[in-house]
Amino acid sequence: MDVREDLPNSLEKLLVLERRVEREWWWLNGALNAIAQMKAEGAAGNVSSFREMQAQLRVVDRQRVEIALRIAELEVAQQVAVGNCQSASMAPHQLEEGTEASWPKQSEPARSE
Repeated sequence: MDVREDLPNSLEKLLVLERRVEREWWWLNGALNAIAQMKAEGAAGNVSSFREMQAQLRVVDRQRVEIALRIAELEVAQQVAVGNCQSASMAPHQLEEGTEASWPKQSEPARSE
């Protein structure tokens, strides 16, 4: 199951989805811990239900990671876009305090990214 294909491209929607998946993960994690505690205390438990919940927890955990990665990608893209707009509108003498203009030296070829 490739979660990344189903993820929204809006940061706001991703943050809402992240909260929903986080709640689901915590619920599953708590339920698994309760089952594990019951088993450890010798109470009768259904092993197949436990294994099913473990598998479900892994899927939800993967969703959490994928959402977090997508949020990070969008946040970086936003920062780069904002940074490019700001730096494109400033002449070298208008740089923010504490920053320096970086110009390639004559001996260094210009880097293309």
